[in-house]
Amino acid sequence: MERKWKSEKKLPKILRINRVRGLLISVLFSNGHNRTLDFKEIFKKWTIRKKDKEYKLLDPAEFKRVKLEDATLTWDNVITEMKGLNGEKVHQCYQIGADILYELSESDQTREKLPIGSLIRKARIKAGLTQQELGQRIGSDKFYISKVEAGLFHIEISTLKKIVEGGLHKKLQIQIK
Repeated sequence: MERKWKSEKKLPKILRINRVRGLLISVLFSNGHNRTLDFKEIFKKWTIRKKDKEYKLLDPAEFKRVKLEDATLTWDNVITEMKGLNGEKVHQCYQIGADILYELSESDQTREKLPIGSLIRKARIKAGLTQQELGQRIGSDKFYISKVEAGLFHIEISTLKKIVEGGLHKKLQIQIK
């Protein structure tokens, strides 16, 4: 009889390094979240000392040499030594994977929020409409428009199109740069 395994929670992978500043790294995970890793705090939590291989990475010049290889943060300037299957010494670059890093990261608010609400607010004011009037045009109310403008909702493209084209009588155009 074939056994069916319960699917485990799929851990997101690191897709891209957004930026490195000091000992902070902003990364994009495969679940679409931009998250920040504060390695000063991570290394403090791990109680990194001078004798540890990671200690070299407390120098921002050494730290910024980080690369992304196979969804793993990798530093080729820090070499680790391990024993292989046959007992021989194996050297490899220092790596930390998403399995460890996701839980240690925090949301990167500078990259997470799209300013859609403020764009709608500016366009509404420019059109001379109140929140009540815009809400009526799209079959909603001023409370909904207020929450959208405040960024309290993650709105779908179809809803954005309804607000922009149906309510503001403008053409919705989305660009990827």
